[in-house]
Amino acid sequence: MTQTVVVVLLRALWAVFVLLFGFLLLKLFLKPLKRILEATKWDETAQNFIFRASRTLGRILVVIIALSAAGIDIGPLIAGLGVAGFVLGFALKDTLSNLAAGLMLLFYRPFEKGDYVELLGGKVKGVVEAIDVPATLVRGEGGEEVFVPNGKIWGDFIVRKKQT
Repeated sequence: MTQTVVVVLLRALWAVFVLLFGFLLLKLFLKPLKRILEATKWDETAQNFIFRASRTLGRILVVIIALSAAGIDIGPLIAGLGVAGFVLGFALKDTLSNLAAGLMLLFYRPFEKGDYVELLGGKVKGVVEAIDVPATLVRGEGGEEVFVPNGKIWGDFIVRKKQT
């Protein structure tokens, strides 16, 4: 009985060590990643998205490795995460479409903040105030703020008049 307690305690200590060491390595990886992203000419929103996604995925990976170090079988956990991801993908289909389109807009830059645009076949006209991952904010000709889902923008014609 005491051998079992000792084994469990040693595994728990090893898992804590792996967790702390993993987070330290992650921090050492994220610092240069942030500098590299800041050195690119990408939009700040894209930089933040990539940094946050890398940090979150890194944290999940470190926790999974620590659970494995503790002697916990992570096979069912990974399978469960896969099923949950599949279900969430279906449930958030439109949201994920907007996110993907937002990233495409940020990387390909068919328009920039300050440009006059006509979107959705001319239904939305105005100056781009902000391009975010899920939606773009356009200030209409009458001063109204229009939040346009990026999935609708990316799948339609974009007319841009570059502001100088």
